[in-house]
Amino acid sequence: MPLEEISKTIHSVADLLGAIAWPLVLLWVVWYFGESIKTFIKDIGGLTLKGAGMEASFNRAQLQTAAGLAANAAAPDAQGHLPPSKAAQEAVEVVTEMLTTRAVKRASKTKILWVDDRPKNNQQLQQSLQALGMTIRLAETTEQAIERLTHERFDLVISDMGRHDEPRAGYELLEQMRNASIKLPLIFYSAGGNLPKNEQMAKEKGAFGSTNQGTELFRLVFSALNAS
Repeated sequence: MPLEEISKTIHSVADLLGAIAWPLVLLWVVWYFGESIKTFIKDIGGLTLKGAGMEASFNRAQLQTAAGLAANAAAPDAQGHLPPSKAAQEAVEVVTEMLTTRAVKRASKTKILWVDDRPKNNQQLQQSLQALGMTIRLAETTEQAIERLTHERFDLVISDMGRHDEPRAGYELLEQMRNASIKLPLIFYSAGGNLPKNEQMAKEKGAFGSTNQGTELFRLVFSALNAS
């Protein structure tokens, strides 16, 4: 669909539903049209979103971040995926809450190691963080992760839990980091990561947090950076 038609769709649907739905409509359209709207987003310098009890000025990077979070939460194969409107609302809320001026400045200097044997599953979330200027390096095994952590500077580690034939590979990574005196915050992002027993065990073992939700991962990332 041509970008001019996409733009008309955004405004016509927003007019139909009223100003209160504008943030949700915008992010729904971004999610629905996917790649074809990226050029449209690049032309946006700044945008004020109003609705659902919120008012926030989003710049282009923040809009890309929110759109990526919404797309991830609404994807059919997402853990506990949400309807597009609910996903958009949660994305707007978490970006508005976490992206303070200080956080945005810190993001541009942040380097994350993301450990997962299926890195393509996390592309939308990675792009959401990269839109804010974060650098993300990948590792598919614990050995690769420790190698990178030993020779490169990082601010944070995100890891899955089960990897290949190792159901507790995430805990093994955390243990090896501690043995090597690598004192970086580690966040588990994996299926079942939001279950109370898994959250409790992760913290008992020294992780910063555990979740299976993209918006909660985003919140944990910025909470960890603010705490360091």
